[in-house]
Order: sequence, then C-alpha cells, then structure tokens
Amino acid sequence: MIELAQVDDVESRIVTLAEAQEVIACLPHDHPKLRQWHNWAQVQFKNQTWLDELIATVTISYARMTLRNGSLSDQPRAYHNEHHINELLQRLMRCSQHPDHQVTLPGWAILSVFAATHDLRQDEPRKDPDDDSLVGANETASYIEAERLINQYRESTLWNPHRLMLLMTMIHASTFGAGGKRSTNFFQGNLSRRLLAQLRLAESDEQLVYLACDIDTANVSLPLSKYARSATKVYDELLSHQNADIPAKVFFSDAQMAYFFDQQRLHSKLGLAVFQPEKSANAKHITDMSSEMAEVDAALDNDAVKARFIDLAIQKDQNT
Repeated sequence: MIELAQVDDVESRIVTLAEAQEVIACLPHDHPKLRQWHNWAQVQFKNQTWLDELIATVTISYARMTLRNGSLSDQPRAYHNEHHINELLQRLMRCSQHPDHQVTLPGWAILSVFAATHDLRQDEPRKDPDDDSLVGANETASYIEAERLINQYRESTLWNPHRLMLLMTMIHASTFGAGGKRSTNFFQGNLSRRLLAQLRLAESDEQLVYLACDIDTANVSLPLSKYARSATKVYDELLSHQNADIPAKVFFSDAQMAYFFDQQRLHSKLGLAVFQPEKSANAKHITDMSSEMAEVDAALDNDAVKARFIDLAIQKDQNT
C-alpha cells in the first residue's frame, strides 16, 4: 500500500507561525503575501477565540505552499502555488460581501483553511490500482497534511469532528479528473455531489461544500485577459510537471470549450449569485476565442500560441 503525505522537509521546516512568517518575509516586497486576507480576518473574526489559531493555520499553509510549489521553490509550479491561494481567498472575501449570504463565521473560517490547504500536495505517487476511490492521491494527501497541522492546536475551539469532516469533503471534492470512463464523477462539481450524497448533511453544510468547489474553479468569471493568463499557467504546469502531451493549439481551443462549458459548473446558491453573471457574459467571447485559436497556424510554437490567446483576450476586454 502506498503511503501518502509523509512529512517532508517543507513540513518539518515550517511548523510554527514564526517559522512561516520568516519564510514569507523572504518574498519580494511587492508580493501580495496574505496582507488582504489578514486584514479581512482581523475584522471578520475579531471576537472569536480561535482567531489566532486560524491565522496561524492559514499562514503556515501559505508558507509551505510558497516553499514547496511557489515563489521560493526550486521547482515552482505555474498554477498550483501560493498565488492560487490568494485567488481563492479573494473570491471568498468577495462572497462574504454579498448581502444575502447565509455563511456563518466558522463557515468562512473553514473555507479559508480550505483555500490554503487543498493543494498543499501535488507530487504524490499514484494510488494503488485496487483503490476504487474517486478521490485523487494529491487531494487525499493534502487533507492528511491539513489535519496534522490542525491537530497541533489540541485545545482548539474552532475544530470539531463535524467541521473536520466538512474540510475533508471540500478538499477531496476538489479532485479534478483527466477524463476517461469515470470523468462524469469529477467534472461539473459532480464529485462534490457524489460525496455529499453519502453524507446526508444539512443543506447549509452542503452549500458550504459546494461553495468551496465554486471558488476553486471560478476563474471562468474573471475578466478575459485574467482568465487567459490563468489558462496559460495551467498549460505551463501541465507541460513542466505532468509531461502532458497536448498541443497548445488544442488546449487553447477545444480544451477551453470543454472546461468552460462542460467541466466547470457552479453549484452553490452563493457561487451562482456572485460568479454566474460574469461567467455568462464571458461565454460568447470564449466561444469566439476558441474558434479563432482552432484556426491558428499549426506550425506556431507554444509560446506564440499562448501569446495569441492572451492578445485575443485583451482585445475582447478592450471592446467590451
């Protein structure tokens, strides 16, 4: 049986808040770090006994991501790095401003930890072929590391078995499949639905899990130029870390259509209210851009294709 999420050098090095702050201090001055989320959390959770613990958990996770996969890594990933955490936290904070949200303060805290921990592990060995779970090895391992970190706070007033189960479900449901006969269980949030069907949770808890899934993939609602840059980062990481064999022309045409229209669906009521209008506004532009990319010269190298995709997106933004 393959062991997942064994403690590595990064986890051993960054155990305390002070150690995390020391690592984050090595980032460039203009790096966003966690400034905006820290400011938001100090206001949002100011009277909660678990505020310091929450800040430590998110900050330690952020530092580990930075050192393992991000700006301070020897082998940085283009997409799954600390900037991805920032993106999710930005979306989370935006959702918290919606006047009709029904999320509790512990709910926002759990979502914050989800944002910081769901991609902690990216290089886990493939699971045993006899393991028929749909949950990916990276997601399984990410939760194990997150739980180890949370368990450092033995007197926690934030975490209990139920909230840990919600975090685990969120992280496990963030598995994104690569197609094949079981792909329907991954795409469109269907893995969230499948896991939730086994748990029979209250609607508020189900909505929280769905919202985690939504903020993870809501790049579809970004301005087109930002969406395009996000897509190029995904592509770069596929090539650099997964040795994917997919031509840039295909990725920025057919694959974009598949992701935008088939694979990404919003499921939570709050996610739909916040992100769906902008996703809908992007739909025709993505269709047009994908069609144009399908017609580019097949002799163009990857960098030229990526640049063309970004240029198209900038033009669309300027004309909108």
